[in-house]
Amino acid sequence: MEAMTDHIREEVRIAIVRQRVSQTALAAEVGLSQHHVSALLSGRRGRLPDGWQKVLDGLGLELVVRPKTQESVRQ
Repeated sequence: MEAMTDHIREEVRIAIVRQRVSQTALAAEVGLSQHHVSALLSGRRGRLPDGWQKVLDGLGLELVVRPKTQESVRQ
């Protein structure tokens, strides 16, 4: 069940690189500490709850990460 959470974590890492933003800058922008962002990216925090994973699996759905519309994308 960890695969979906791993997928989301990897997509966020890719977005950080593409947008050339540091963990520190991202943390400040979203109101978290850099340590918290690092923990989310490493998997020490922020795992998708098992219940949600089971519901999505039961319905044949997956949670995906994709860019927002152009108007709301970071400049």
